[in-house]
Parts: sequence; C-alpha cells; structure tokens
Amino acid sequence: MKFLIILFIILSFNCVAQTCNLSNTLGFNYSDNQIKTYSGSFISSNTYEKKWFSVNNSLNENITYSGQITQHELANKLTIGLSEGHHSAFINFQTNYSLTRNLNVDNLFGIGYGRRDSIDSFKVRYSYAILYEKINNTGVTYLRHSVRVKLSQNINRFSWSSEYYFQPYIKNINNNTLYGTTSISYKLKNVSISIVDVLNYNSVSHIKVIHSLSLGLTYQINKTKC
Repeated sequence: MKFLIILFIILSFNCVAQTCNLSNTLGFNYSDNQIKTYSGSFISSNTYEKKWFSVNNSLNENITYSGQITQHELANKLTIGLSEGHHSAFINFQTNYSLTRNLNVDNLFGIGYGRRDSIDSFKVRYSYAILYEKINNTGVTYLRHSVRVKLSQNINRFSWSSEYYFQPYIKNINNNTLYGTTSISYKLKNVSISIVDVLNYNSVSHIKVIHSLSLGLTYQINKTKC
C-alpha cells in the first residue's frame, strides 16, 4: 500500500504528455476556552491520467490537539482505473484510521465498475464495487457492497463537489458505513478559499457519527504536462 502511494507521487511530478490534476486543502483552527485546542485538517485529491489509464489518491485527515492528541481521523483511498469513453473498471485500496473509534487499522480492497456523465453544467460520477475489509486490531473481516455518487459543478470562480460512499455488509445491510465529503471553493488564481464538510458514519461503532467542518486554503494545479 505504501509503495503504491509513493509510486503515485513519483508519477504525478514526473509525467510528460499526460494530465495531472492536483488539489490539496489545508485548514487550521484554534480555540481558547479555558483549554487551548488546536485542530488541523488536510484534504487532497490528486490524479494522474494517460489515455485509458488513471491513478487517483484521495486523503482526508483531521487532528485535534489539546495537551495531547485527542482526535485523529484518517481516510485514504487509492484508485487505479482503466477507462473507455464514459465507462471504467478499477481497483481500490482504502485505509482508515480512527483514534476516536479505536480503529487501527481498517484496510479495504476491492474491484468495481464506474461511469461518468454530464447533465448541463453538472458532472456526475457513480460506481459500484465489492470490497473485502479487515480491521487489523480486532481481526474482524467483512465483505461489503460499495455504492458511490459524486456531483460537481463550476460557476465562474465558484466550484462545489459532493461525494458519498455507502458501504453495507453483504449479509446484513444494518451493518454499514457512510462516508461523504462536500466542498465549496472560491478561486483566487491557483489558490482557493474552501469550506469542506466531512461526514463519517459507522452503524456498528460505539461512536456512530464523526462530523467535521473545515475552513482552509486549496492549492490546485491542472496541467496536460507536468
């Protein structure tokens, strides 16, 4: 898994006659209500494409510090895909870590099919996959469906996107996870001011909902040659 992420980063910064789409958002918050609390977030979606081949790595990470780290949530998804027209086939590698839920580490591997369309100015992407999940510190394994829908739109300097994954256990739909990211950005040259909402729901966890809202800066690069 680590090797694949490193390979993706190398490809992203050493590509010729390909397409690179890099988007990275950094947010920070400080509050002083008797106890000083610092929180930061890093959200990225970086893509490398060449003809019918693509690699995408998406990372959401949130850390809260108040004398010690009190919250650390990380979700990383690496997707390697083959596409033809509007259709694509892909494999997924997902890694989740949650200090709040004592989830250390949750790995998912899967294969699926996706499609992308446009409706007026809206871009629509949706996919279905089968995922094998193993939670390392408990030894629990699941086989899950994974249904994904993503909507996005650009209006002058404004852009927004919303992406949600619903992943129920094949044998019991009441055992499910829902993970979603919604962002709204206002572009200032290569830098955008962004508001990012992240929803993380797990039906079988003692803490079912982890919800965060971040305000930060997004750095974007879209090039056909890097």
